[in-house]
Amino acid sequence: MCGYGRLVFSLAMLSALSATTVFGQPTSLQLEGDTAVATPLQDDANLHDVQFVGQKIGWATGDRGTVWKTADGGAGWEFVKTPVDCSLRSVCFLTNRVGWIVGGGTTPYTKLGFGVVLFTNDGGRTWQQPADASLPRLHYVKFFDLTRGVAAGDATSEFPTGLLTTEDGGITWQPLTGSRQSGWRAACFLVPEVGAVAGRQGQASLVGGGRLLQPRLQTPGLRGFHDVEIRNDDSGWMVGDGGLVLQTDNGGVVWQEPAATLPEGVADVFDFRAVECRKQKAWIAGEPGSVIWHTADGGKTWLKQHTGQPQPINALCFASDLIGFAVGDLGLLMKTVDGGETWLAVRGGNRRVALLSVPSRPSRISTNLLTHFGGELGYRSLVLMPVRRDVGPAGDNSTDLDSRLSDGVLTAGGSAAEFDWRFPIVLPGLERNQDKLIADWNRRTEGRLGQIFLGKLVGRLRTWRPSVVVVDYVAKDDATSKLLHDALMRAIQQAANPTRFVEQQQMAGLKPWRVSKVYQRLPAGSSGDENIDPHRYLPRLGTTVQVASAAGYSMFHQLPQQTARRESYRLLVGSDLPAQRQQPNREFFTGISISPGSPARRTLLQIDESDYDRRDKLAQRQRNFQAIADRYLDDERHAAQLIAQLQPITAGMPDAQAALQLAQLAHEYQQRARWDLTEATLVELVERYPNEPVSHLAMQRLLRLWSAVEPAWQRTRKVKVKKGRFTLDVDAMRGRIQKAQYLARKDTTQRILDEKTLGPDPVQLVGATGEVKIGDNEDWRQGAVKNWLDQSTRMASLLRMKSPELYATAEVQFSLASLMRQRGTQRLADRFYGRFNDSREGDSWNRTAAAEFWLLRPTGLPPKTMAVCKPAGRRPVLDGLLSDDCWQNAEEYRLTKTRDDSPNDGAYAFAMLSYDDEYLYFAASIPRDPDAPDAKPMLPGRTHDADLRDHDRIGLFLDIDRDYSTYYALDVDQRGWTHDACWDDTSWNPKWFVDVKADETRWRIEAAIPFDELTPVRPTKNTVWALGMVRTVPAVRLESWTHPAGARPRPETFGLLRFD
Repeated sequence: MCGYGRLVFSLAMLSALSATTVFGQPTSLQLEGDTAVATPLQDDANLHDVQFVGQKIGWATGDRGTVWKTADGGAGWEFVKTPVDCSLRSVCFLTNRVGWIVGGGTTPYTKLGFGVVLFTNDGGRTWQQPADASLPRLHYVKFFDLTRGVAAGDATSEFPTGLLTTEDGGITWQPLTGSRQSGWRAACFLVPEVGAVAGRQGQASLVGGGRLLQPRLQTPGLRGFHDVEIRNDDSGWMVGDGGLVLQTDNGGVVWQEPAATLPEGVADVFDFRAVECRKQKAWIAGEPGSVIWHTADGGKTWLKQHTGQPQPINALCFASDLIGFAVGDLGLLMKTVDGGETWLAVRGGNRRVALLSVPSRPSRISTNLLTHFGGELGYRSLVLMPVRRDVGPAGDNSTDLDSRLSDGVLTAGGSAAEFDWRFPIVLPGLERNQDKLIADWNRRTEGRLGQIFLGKLVGRLRTWRPSVVVVDYVAKDDATSKLLHDALMRAIQQAANPTRFVEQQQMAGLKPWRVSKVYQRLPAGSSGDENIDPHRYLPRLGTTVQVASAAGYSMFHQLPQQTARRESYRLLVGSDLPAQRQQPNREFFTGISISPGSPARRTLLQIDESDYDRRDKLAQRQRNFQAIADRYLDDERHAAQLIAQLQPITAGMPDAQAALQLAQLAHEYQQRARWDLTEATLVELVERYPNEPVSHLAMQRLLRLWSAVEPAWQRTRKVKVKKGRFTLDVDAMRGRIQKAQYLARKDTTQRILDEKTLGPDPVQLVGATGEVKIGDNEDWRQGAVKNWLDQSTRMASLLRMKSPELYATAEVQFSLASLMRQRGTQRLADRFYGRFNDSREGDSWNRTAAAEFWLLRPTGLPPKTMAVCKPAGRRPVLDGLLSDDCWQNAEEYRLTKTRDDSPNDGAYAFAMLSYDDEYLYFAASIPRDPDAPDAKPMLPGRTHDADLRDHDRIGLFLDIDRDYSTYYALDVDQRGWTHDACWDDTSWNPKWFVDVKADETRWRIEAAIPFDELTPVRPTKNTVWALGMVRTVPAVRLESWTHPAGARPRPETFGLLRFD
């Protein structure tokens, strides 16, 4: 990290500042710093930054709101309590009393990242949170005096560049203007206006003149940057994955490899996370932390400095040329007094993990496992993700997946999460095709896949030294899990063999390590040697396994399934342990001696005996209810009764636990397309527990359910109800929502962001229109939709009060804009679009808002790609030949791999659209790909929602109301088989007509979709929908009409479809 402590202040000024607050007004959150003791979870929390003011006073910050302070030069460290429990990533102290700490975390269920800024002017005795607005997750902070500061972190709509500045000590933060970035994990600023930033996805920039500037450096590929340091003489270093080390002598304008590169093989063994430099000297460290690389001559020569501790090192700080400090995972804190020749662990030394879990994908992370063994029993646990899932069309389109996974693992009770950067799943279907998967990874490792993949697993085993390893089950159609399983089983054997991967011993000092047991997680419904009961009561945590783990799981996946089934595991290695054979009631660590407080296990939490019996009975009631739910959820007659049965079950539960039960029941109803029961359960959840994060997700769900045209039309087509009954239901529902609004407004502790940030209350905006009324002669379906619009407006108001951060997201704001358009108040819709009306390159939401404004005054070229759907004139014959008049007059819309791709004539895929009074017609002509399956049209035997994943296919996505949130998805593959869904509801099975023809060079489709299946109002001239068209060649490529595109549709990137 950047060095601090070079600013000069007068002694008189420092004395005055230490006794008064920096800010003109007191802040609301303070914490008296009485003698504090770290909890077991904080004692071994991963540390991310360290800073010294002089050679005596130092600070180290880390996960779970952990701060350590030393006043004796690092010989002893005391725990400092803070008012937060999230990850603290960066620290900046100007004096021994005045300083700032920043970090952030993930909100459960909504998955929203958030940032925190802590300030102290009394050396950490009290802490304030000065920021008056929602901030992104922050990874870096630097203050230059008492008012001027810079921070860097994730990019959001409010802070699109991921860079923030303050002129008032951190009370208010302004974004650096510029195009949307993918966020920063490292930064260095020597003055407020000039600095360098770098990120996990290999991006790096200079900052100058109030904007981002592109430096000159070779693209690092998949490798990410983790630290950057620039000195006053413009020399500096930047380090990252795969032994990446770059040097600059001009302040970061040009980055290049140092004069002498590190020894051959470093790239295979080390991922660097930290760099520190003083004049010509530099120290570089990372994972594993057993060796720190040092140069004393500006990179001309390099020496190894052994630490004796293999835990990863995350930050370095040298108070002088001789005195330095390193912090890392599992609470590691080391010191050197001889420039790094020798290192002494003063905290957290010799720690390791007891349990290593290696899932093949995020959804297979068992947070139940982490909660049971890590949170309750104290076994230090690590989740290792060898397969990368955040790049390419098949990747998660968020830029913070690793942060959310890490937060989820920690929240569930785990110790850390590790991610490999080398082996991505970049294309849809690649994980199902073993030959193409191996070929892709082999190309990325220059023909050394076996050595690199296996060697990295061996290195991680020797670094973390687990006693028990849990491997993923192998699904028959999952090449990724099979490859990982086979490699991991080999790695476990070779990690114990001193003759295998000897370069790890020679280069990093990693010693052989023997794993005691290996378990394999089994598919749901299996029986195994050991089981984890989700409803088991955990006395130290005071709740059940599933409830304690749910918040963590929700940070990277949807709600955990509500089930009474146990997680089952089969013992693969370790059955020969004597205790394993002798004890009938076995558990994972049977026969392995790991006592609390030992290197692999925390001290245990205390049990609250006074409340044990009551909580245990609650857990038993919960288990009984789940058994009933498993039995009756699919029973049409009894499913609706579960809501009423849940009320006595949740009586006496903590709010978070009771809210989760309702949320899970609503999710089960939704999975079965029982929208009436879903709605009723979500309203119950919002009414009873409006302050719980899972309720905020329910509010957003209800807002979409009631305001979106697509689900509303499908609901009204299915429901049969008398108008009188409907009117009673409307009145009851409205009363419940109004009650929740009233109670929310009375909650004076709720932090409401000002109208400048959030805009006015939606209810106040539309208040002049009055409540929706259903006339005596009005069709009840039309009345239902009007009532839903009214309810969604009120729900938006409630969401604004309870979760301003979620309310301010683009997904919610564009839903609200669509809602206002439906209510006939375009002026109000414009207010929501106005927050995003900037067509800067790099942000799809900005372009979408600009397109909405363009539609009001269509002059010049539209900000988004637009297709024109011309009248058919004469209805086409669906024969797949595309010879009808309508296709001769239709425009061709090419599907390309990238936005700038220019395919050769005759070799491109294209689609066409036409319409008449009854149908939307869709046609496509697609060149055969030699690497795609050679399946021919096969119309007989077609079923609804066929599995198309292994076939060349094209998807048509229609967003009728342009809320850029809900849409219809209609897919056709090369055989003519189809799959369709309405807002993830695959039970929607529209009656549409498809024909397919093929020859040796192309396959063609022709389809007719009745408008009655899509919308109650047929489009007329100048009607505009949002449109996406994507072709997927499994494990080969993805082509789209608009970009960026992914395996999962991204509505904000859809183009426009105008009916002519």
